Order: sequence, then structure tokens, then C-alpha cells
Amino acid sequence: KHLKRILQYFIQDYNINRPHGMLDGSTPMEAWTGNSISKDLRTNVLKKARIDRLAYNKEHKCIKC
Repeated sequence: KHLKRILQYFIQDYNINRPHGMLDGSTPMEAWTGNSISKDLRTNVLKKARIDRLAYNKEHKCIKC
């Protein structure tokens, strides 16, 4: 049950929430439905995603790091 719940979370996060560089800052769902974003918004989305990712990684270091 736990694995199923975790997988559902990550699949949704990957497809709906995370912008992808290869999709020009769109999520897979946005690309699939044809909802494109402007170049300026795409740049801002990717910058924010990078900042958020770095902050998350700093807060959730492994014990060895």
C-alpha cells in the first residue's frame, strides 16, 4: 500500500507539477494537451524550479554528506 501511494505521488508530480527542460519548461501534461507557455514565463519557471530543487537538497542531505 505504501509503495502504491508513493508511486502515485511521484507519477503525478513528474507529469503535472514538474517543469521539464526538454519540454521548454512545460510539464508533460501541458505538452500533451498543447498548453504552451511564453518564453519569459518558461525562463522564470525553470529558474524557480532550480532554486526550489537546490533548497530542497540542502534541507534533505543524507547523513554522510
